[in-house]
Amino acid sequence: MNNETVGDDFSQLESWIGASEESPRNEYSAEFSAKTVLYKFKAKDWEKLESDILTKPKYWQERCIASLGHNRSEAAIGIIKKTLLQSPYIDTRIMAMYELDWANAPIERKHIRPIYRDWE
Repeated sequence: MNNETVGDDFSQLESWIGASEESPRNEYSAEFSAKTVLYKFKAKDWEKLESDILTKPKYWQERCIASLGHNRSEAAIGIIKKTLLQSPYIDTRIMAMYELDWANAPIERKHIRPIYRDWE
């Protein structure tokens, strides 16, 4: 059994993403959070992010996807794919497609069909 708990690293990611859409950001925020926070994530942090991302507002999902795109770990790519399939925000899903393309991550057919269904 894994007794690992979600720690300060997840809180740091939330801080970098911001408490509102007006929270300060710059062009380096996503890359910085990927290289200083996400790389320290433990399994429980990744699990929490995966379970929480779809409960967050649009700006939060988009900022998180940008950071995950800079991280490019297997866990990050998996969360981007989940957002691509399940986010209620079409702009967020488009951003997820962009980040997967930028990361040269394959988008399996199971990820493509549900997206096009929404646009038909």
